[in-house]
Amino acid sequence: MQNIEKSSAGYEEMIKTDRKIVQIALERRKDFNEKLTKL
Repeated sequence: MQNIEKSSAGYEEMIKTDRKIVQIALERRKDFNEKLTKL
């Protein structure tokens, strides 16, 4: 049972970091689009 608990906790951490990466990517894309519209 312990292995399952560990893997599910690791999976949740993975999802959290994935969401962070997506968030950063979206923010960068927004900044990029704003720079393009200013040109």
